[in-house]
Amino acid sequence: NTTDEADEDPEPDQDAADSSDPDNEPGGQLDQLYRPRGAFFLELFNPWPVAPAPSADVHDRTAASEDGGIELAKESVPGSPVWRILVTRETDVTKHPDAPAPTDRPEIDRGVYFTKGGTFPALPDMAPAFYVGGTVPPVPPVRPGRYLVVGSGTDDGAGNYIAHLGQAIVEPGIGAPPFHRIELNPNNVAEPVKLVDAEGGANSVARYDLDPAATQFPVSAPAEATVSLPPAPATPARLSVADVAIINEPRRLTISEPAGGYPSVVGNVGFYPTSSEPGEEGEYRFGVDPANPKPDDATQPAKAIDTPLDDGDDELRQLDTVFNEAGGAPAGRRIFLQRLANPLLPYDADFNPYRTIDETRAYVTVFSGRLAGTEEDNGDRNSSPKIRGTFSSIERGYKGMNPPSDGDATPDQDFDLWSQRYPDKEADVKDMRAGVPLRAGLRRTVGDYSLKLIPTNTLGFLNRTFMNKTEGDVGKIRVQPTEPFPWMTWNNRPFVSSGELELVPRLPSHLLLSNFAMYAAGGSPYDTPTEDKLPDEMLDPKAEEAEDSFAHLENLRYQKVGGADRVPRNLYRLLDYVETPSLFVGTQKWLNPANYKATTPISTADDPRLVFQPPFNAVSEFRQPGRINLNTIFSQNVWEDLFHGTSATPTTPNVTGLTHPGPPWADFARSRRGLGGNPLTLDATSPTMFANPFRSADTGDLVPLPTMVRAGVDCTLQRSIDPTTAAPGATPLFEATTTKLHNHAERNPFFRKQPTTRLPNLVTTRSNVYAVWVTIGFFEVEDAGQNQAAFQAAHSALGMSGPQITAMFKRVYPDGYMLGNEDGIDTGEIRRMRGFYIIDRTIPAGFEPGVDHNAENVIRLRRRIE
Repeated sequence: NTTDEADEDPEPDQDAADSSDPDNEPGGQLDQLYRPRGAFFLELFNPWPVAPAPSADVHDRTAASEDGGIELAKESVPGSPVWRILVTRETDVTKHPDAPAPTDRPEIDRGVYFTKGGTFPALPDMAPAFYVGGTVPPVPPVRPGRYLVVGSGTDDGAGNYIAHLGQAIVEPGIGAPPFHRIELNPNNVAEPVKLVDAEGGANSVARYDLDPAATQFPVSAPAEATVSLPPAPATPARLSVADVAIINEPRRLTISEPAGGYPSVVGNVGFYPTSSEPGEEGEYRFGVDPANPKPDDATQPAKAIDTPLDDGDDELRQLDTVFNEAGGAPAGRRIFLQRLANPLLPYDADFNPYRTIDETRAYVTVFSGRLAGTEEDNGDRNSSPKIRGTFSSIERGYKGMNPPSDGDATPDQDFDLWSQRYPDKEADVKDMRAGVPLRAGLRRTVGDYSLKLIPTNTLGFLNRTFMNKTEGDVGKIRVQPTEPFPWMTWNNRPFVSSGELELVPRLPSHLLLSNFAMYAAGGSPYDTPTEDKLPDEMLDPKAEEAEDSFAHLENLRYQKVGGADRVPRNLYRLLDYVETPSLFVGTQKWLNPANYKATTPISTADDPRLVFQPPFNAVSEFRQPGRINLNTIFSQNVWEDLFHGTSATPTTPNVTGLTHPGPPWADFARSRRGLGGNPLTLDATSPTMFANPFRSADTGDLVPLPTMVRAGVDCTLQRSIDPTTAAPGATPLFEATTTKLHNHAERNPFFRKQPTTRLPNLVTTRSNVYAVWVTIGFFEVEDAGQNQAAFQAAHSALGMSGPQITAMFKRVYPDGYMLGNEDGIDTGEIRRMRGFYIIDRTIPAGFEPGVDHNAENVIRLRRRIE
């Protein structure tokens, strides 16, 4: 609150202003009696469902071993909090706290720890740390599917922490005016976060009246009893979907007040607190020194400060919201959520630092919340259009330039929980989903207040852009999104197959969410790499959506020669070298750990114990029991059993009617055949009907004819739908196209890549055990030349030319002979010798042409029948 006061405290060597002295009357210079008060709120959301077996590294495990949520107050050891928040005033997005070079890191303004007490790792740049005060309830965990609101305020003595948003303008002496305010309550109450507009009484909760009346909702965190969310742990039972963390030490948390606090003494005046809360309300009084309190401090007169406390801060001197102006420097604050790299070990700046998990931004809106007398006495204060039309919270979901649709099967690129696209003045003029203004306050009509509009926000419940705008239930609309959020797949478990490497993020944690993207239609995964984007490209609110499908993941299929620079190619080959161990008994030979333990230290790389240290003290037996060889499947029933369902008509590359998505039998058989046309018709250009079996990625050129050469990727499970040429097609054979909202393949990489992540654990390209039938017969041999005319006539009917027929004849009869009648058929003395054998090639046996060392060891069963 700045006014021109006649009783200001003078600067040194100056006389105080005196209205009775014409030569020293109050001038146009603003003075200040009260400290400017800030308020800051940060919402954290846990998007994960209840984990069936939560790990105790970051989760809160209840007494019943239930998943209580993410425990923000957890410490790896005393003095090493697992979680923290950093705030910077430096908003250059090319700088980041996780950058290796100090020159690439922003200066830290302040930080937040969620633990009690004052023992924490020092913040960079000697920034002050804010934390939980001793009288405030501990920070609760962020429960699955629920919210935590971080903030502070003035304690009203009843458990509420209040941040004022303007007072009613009344005549002097009428009494304490009601306030517009945001209230936080850290106790277990049904409505711990609410926006109070005092229109229906001093404590009435505001309604979101920018929407039609039928879908307006209270601007407060809903009670658990009024919504339908997946159950949270029953103990301890919480009454609301949101919890509150009050950060009030060493003073209440804001991002606009000085990080180190306001000065206690300015000139001849000192700050006299009127509240016991640290850093709370008070005024400057003549002769007061907080470091040396005196009995008469309470009776000293109030004195205004000649130079306002925020006079040196350009951002805080203008009554409006400062956005990113065109061509100007970014505004506001950057806020980073960080976690210890290893939450089980103590903090170490080099070996266990904090790593950024997520970030957002906060803009600062400046307004006068306390006015004396009437509004007319203060001119047009608080009348700036920016204050009237832009005072609101920053929320995920307001980004991009294409309006999404609701409740259909079309993926909404904007309906994205993860992307960190920053809002700005131009891109966020309105809610793109429904034409509802975003950066617009809620106008209040009852009473006359210093600030007529209060900020729109969804603290403690679902962001407005994610809501179902047709939902009339005021509880459901605040928690149930119109569509499920895309799944950020994170396997906090052993992998089930090598194919799950496709779901491993390719970026460090601080770049992961800024590069998050869903499926991008068009183009070929075999020719389109996943390229790194600069931070300013990904965070620009007017930037186009990412061109790359699932840009936060590595595209293992990319193999284009002469493609983008510094982009790895042919990473699909990695999948040939890794596997998940079989769970069958007898697939590994276990070595005695006593013989491989490092009692004597391992000092050289050629020590044989090096790769057999427990728990890796096993040698593979090269057996894969229970897996189906893709190259020996001859029945459609066997193929469909892999997917627990029946194929639909093979008119699309990936049917969606199967229990597990995958290509129909006809597409699979055609891909394995490697030839176009009718599979029952011989192809004159190929010596086989089995030209493209599933095999290793480096065997695409091990073929007798140049026309049979295939790209390495088209030899593997990553192959394209119709690999009949040397270059792969545009559509993968094993890629789902499901379109249901709960498993939409264009929004969720887990579901799109489900066939290639599931099959490696069920199939193989090798068979180790064979059932062999041997039948030996005796035949007469005849000159093949006598059959050449019939051979030529038959193949001419297939469209083959003369030279092709001649070449085919020589391949079929390379010695010029053919079999005739079986010996003894004319006398009834046919002789046949038959045998049945089971061969296991996992048994080691030496091989040398012409020499039988121990080859018979591989024969496990032999039966001579005739």
